[in-house]
Parts: sequence; structure tokens; C-alpha cells
Amino acid sequence: MKTLHDNLFRSLNPEQLALYERLFETVTNKEGGLYFLYGPGGTVKTFLYNTILTKLRSEKMIVLAVASSGIASLLLLEGRTAHNRFVIPLELMENSTCGIKQKTHLAALMHEARLIIWDKAPMTQRYAFEALDKTLRDILGSKKEANRTKLFAGMPILIGGDFRQILPVIPKGKRQEVVNACINRSELWKFCHLHTLSRIMRVNEYTLSGQIDSRKCAFNKWVLDVGDGNVPASSKEGDDEPSWIKIPEEFIVKNGINPIETIVDTIFPEFHLRQDDEDYLRERAILTPGNDDADAINKHMFKKLQGETMTFKSSDEICKGYTDCIEQQQSYPVEYLTSSIFRVCLLTN
Repeated sequence: MKTLHDNLFRSLNPEQLALYERLFETVTNKEGGLYFLYGPGGTVKTFLYNTILTKLRSEKMIVLAVASSGIASLLLLEGRTAHNRFVIPLELMENSTCGIKQKTHLAALMHEARLIIWDKAPMTQRYAFEALDKTLRDILGSKKEANRTKLFAGMPILIGGDFRQILPVIPKGKRQEVVNACINRSELWKFCHLHTLSRIMRVNEYTLSGQIDSRKCAFNKWVLDVGDGNVPASSKEGDDEPSWIKIPEEFIVKNGINPIETIVDTIFPEFHLRQDDEDYLRERAILTPGNDDADAINKHMFKKLQGETMTFKSSDEICKGYTDCIEQQQSYPVEYLTSSIFRVCLLTN
């Protein structure tokens, strides 16, 4: 764990390092507080969370890492969804509390925890955070009465996310209802310490020589302007409000005879020479919302690969030909059959 932390720590930029040191000091001195890490996508907030996690856990401290969505929780070291970890009710109301009972293993874990990290916080209704606040005051206040009057019972909480992205889902809710459900509309927000990350790491604005790449800077600024609503939008017939924007020509891959080949050659130049270069492959990706497009791009990329082709087959269900099929289905659920542990077992057998 310490080696992993040292590797992560060396890559922190000054903005990340400032919050890292502040959180470490807060936890070490057993101070409380609510901290919000705000930054657009690409400022590698998750990277900072994992750096803090490895630091504290390497020093034998218990840190609870949760996220508002299952996918986001997988990116945190030993992460869980917030609803699972804190037993948050699915139907939240103003007076809701978490389902953690006194004198249970989960309550004992809350007593031992030194920090809670909650990613994708803007996705969750404010009542969830208020429920956790009330619950921690009740549980931690059972041993120390003074904790009942402290924010989150004196437990330091680091939440983070980007309000440009997904906000709480309110069935049939209007804009005002969605906004009022956000964490920054809670009474807790006035006690929050805000830290902002501004440097986009996903699209590095620097060249290999350390010079500023003006084209990449312009792209990053345009993406932020879209999220902030600063790009003029138009509407089509039947739209409730303007929601269509025009992408500048300089950010569009020029059409060629074969569109797929054009975009692949743009994102993966000299692929035939560098297909075994892990760093080259790791820093590139082609994103598409359609499965048909993804299949077509993958098929094109496979044709460009050099070397012997190998096929690895997988299965996500037990063969129904076995007489003890029902017992095996109970022993080997789908989640296990699709896990990396099961694949490793197959390769080693």
C-alpha cells in the first residue's frame, strides 16, 4: 500500500497537493469538517481520492470510500456505493435516517473510521447527506455526548463531483425541484470548505517539451463553456428550450473516404509501429455512444493488429446439463462468473 501511495503521490499537481495536505492534517489531528472537491471532468479527482486512501490506510487508519453510482465506486480502492455502505433509504425524505443500528458491526465500523470519502456527490439528493449527518451524531454520540452537537459527529467528510454533470434524479421533477434537491441547497453546505481543481489532466495542455499547446487549451476551455452554458444554443421544433450547439470546425475530424479509418488514424497514428507500447495505448481512446459504431471500430482495429490471433471465451451461466445445476447456480452467481477472480481461476486450471 505504501509503495502504491508513493507512486501516486509523485504525480500530484499543486492544487491536488494542497487538499491532500489539508485532509491529512485534519485526520491526524482528529478534526472534523465537511470538504467539497469541485472540478470538471478530467481534473482526476478520483486519482486524488485514491492517493489519500493509500496514505491513510498505509498508516493503519480506516477510511470509508463510497460513491453515488456503482461504476464510480469501482474506481475507488475498496469502494462501495453510498447507499450500500450507509444503508441509506431508497425513498428519501427530510426526516430520513440511515439504517445503521447501535451495537452492530457497521456501527462499530463508524466508530473506528477516520475519514469518509464520497465521490459523485452532486448525483445524490441532499436528504442522503442529512440522513448520514443525523445517523453519525446518534451513533458516535452514544460514546461521546459532545459529538451530538458536531457536524457529522466530528467525522471529517470529503465529498466531490462536478455540478455540470448528472444531478439528482427527481421523477417528473421540474428544473427547480432538481436544483433544490442538490447538496448545495442543504443547510450543511454553509459549513462546507470548497476546494477547486482547474487543471485538466485528461487532455494535457502541455507538449512533451513543456510548452503550452494552445489548441488543447482552446478545446478544454470550450468543453467547460459548454458545461457552464456559455456556448450559444439553438432549438428545433418541439423542443422546450434551446439544447443544440454547434461544434467548432477545428475540433472535428475532417471527413475522409472511410470515416472510421480517418478517426482511427487520427487517434492512433503509427499504430502498426506502436501497438505493443502500453503508454501509447493507455493515453488514447475512441468513445462512441452506439454499439454498432463501437463494433465497427473494433473490427477495423483488429484488422490492423499484427501477430497471432487468440480467442478467450467466457460464460456467465452454469451449464444446465448438470444434474446439480440449481445448487451450482446458488454457489456461483453471475457476479462471480463475470469477475476477474473467476477468469484467473480458469487460466490457472
